[in-house]
Amino acid sequence: MIVALLLGCASPGSATLQMPTLMMLPSDTPTAVPTPTPTINFLLTAEFHLTSTAHAELEHLETQTASAPTATATQPPTDTPDAMLTEFALLAATNRAAQATISALAERMDQTNSAPTPTEPPDAPVLTPTVTETPTPTPDPVITMPMTILFARLPADLYRCPARVCDRVTRLDIGTPMIADGMIQGEAVDGVNALWYRLNYNGSPVYVYSSSVTAQPPTAIPLPGAGFESTQEVQMPPVCPRNCREAVAWGLSAQQAALCGLDRDGDGVACYGD
Repeated sequence: MIVALLLGCASPGSATLQMPTLMMLPSDTPTAVPTPTPTINFLLTAEFHLTSTAHAELEHLETQTASAPTATATQPPTDTPDAMLTEFALLAATNRAAQATISALAERMDQTNSAPTPTEPPDAPVLTPTVTETPTPTPDPVITMPMTILFARLPADLYRCPARVCDRVTRLDIGTPMIADGMIQGEAVDGVNALWYRLNYNGSPVYVYSSSVTAQPPTAIPLPGAGFESTQEVQMPPVCPRNCREAVAWGLSAQQAALCGLDRDGDGVACYGD
């Protein structure tokens, strides 16, 4: 304990200030001894020692590390692909490649096949003479008429069309009756008259030239003689010709031609050398 004692005495009649004096008194608490402060040289020496020690330790660790087995990092397990799926994928890729190759080859073959093949020049054409058939005249339409009985006054030929270039079906004798149901313009056999009649022969249409038939059955016509009255023995034809050429083409007799006004000398006969 530190106890301050104020010592002093004052003279009579004066005031004197006395400073207190501090003194150390013995204490029950021990006094700590101050630790000496290290100097700079000591610190440098300690640092060098530590540095050297650290280097030595590092070299030792490096030596141990070099001699020790190197640890290999373990890769995490990867998923193993399915073997069958892998095989399918390879087959698909191979198939695509094969298809592409086949397509290329096919295209090349098509181009090769499409190339023009040299051919030999054709032989010179041989001219073959052809026979030109006579064109069949196209008849006019048939004019329907009431069924009329006609008689062949001359040997009458029946044709498939109203012209002699067509096929002849048959020939009718003089006096043969027939039924006509139409008229048509066809070949002018005598150069003037072109009228034909259409007949029904065994269910098929045939044609007869109008000058070969008559509407009246023919009668025996006696030859003209002395005192013979031709007007009483000869039948007037239903249609008279315009001249002797038509009369001959139609098959009229000399007496019938005379009755039609073609008798110039009045002897009862006409056209046939008269």
